[in-house]
Formats: sequence, structure tokens, C-alpha cells
Amino acid sequence: MPKTHAKPTTAANLEAKFDAGEDVLDYFDLSTAKVLPAAKRGVAKKANRSASAQAIEKRALAISVEIRRLESELSSLLGASNVKPGSFVLPQKV
Repeated sequence: MPKTHAKPTTAANLEAKFDAGEDVLDYFDLSTAKVLPAAKRGVAKKANRSASAQAIEKRALAISVEIRRLESELSSLLGASNVKPGSFVLPQKV
């Protein structure tokens, strides 16, 4: 059985009823409702990354994996079992 509203929804009380969690569908004419495409609803599209950006990201991941491997190898060569990954820092060129 549909709910009856004590006060019908009007432009004046629409926001207050909505904020209170009350049903406000009686204010809208749903017989003419349309579903808009995502672009018109403001839904963001996934960014198209260029091939060069994808290549850079892939190379950065490969370098990160290689750094972790080398850190592990270096710590085992030095006999430092308590060395944490990322603790070896390469000297910077001046």
C-alpha cells in the first residue's frame, strides 16, 4: 500500500524533506523521466593514457622490482639480515 504524505512535496519544502530522508518522489513526474548518457551525467571517463605514458609506467615498475632484487642481493652479500628495503641510497651527482 503506497504511503500517503501528510504534506505534499513542494518547491518550498523539497530540500528540507530530502535532507530529513523523507520520500520526495511525489514532486517529480516520473512518467517523462529519461536516462542520460554517462557523459551528460558528469561521470568521468577513464583517462586514455598514451603509449609513451604506459611505457614509462611499465619501465618504472621494472626498475622498482630490480632495485628490490639488488637490495636483497646486497644485504645478503654484506651479511646484513636486518637491512630494510629502501635503506640503500645511491649517491647523487653534484
